[in-house]
Amino acid sequence: MTEGLTQAAEQGLKRPTAAQLEAIAKDLAAPSIPQQAKGPTAAEPAAKEPQVAAAITSLERAASALRELVHSALTPASVRAALEADPVAAREHVEDLEAELERVAKRLAAARRAIASASEEAAV
Repeated sequence: MTEGLTQAAEQGLKRPTAAQLEAIAKDLAAPSIPQQAKGPTAAEPAAKEPQVAAAITSLERAASALRELVHSALTPASVRAALEADPVAAREHVEDLEAELERVAKRLAAARRAIASASEEAAV
């Protein structure tokens, strides 16, 4: 972890980026003795787990970001404040948000179909 913090500080960041942490993790997971690199090991199945965890984390972050950003922006007080500041811009931004939400709804529907399909295949 200190290596990641050191790299981040060198770049003027407070925390290391995901790419930096991933590179450090790969370095740590790499065999330190060249002979260890030969042949399959028990660690190979574990190599897939970070990818799976990253995919699940991505979905979790999307839901969290939606709750944090969209819900708070659409509270009655926030909408009133935006309308008072600039009614035309507020209307345009709400329309843009609605269009994005429609796109998200389509992607969500596709994700649900994929999950249902995978569930059916797993049951067979």
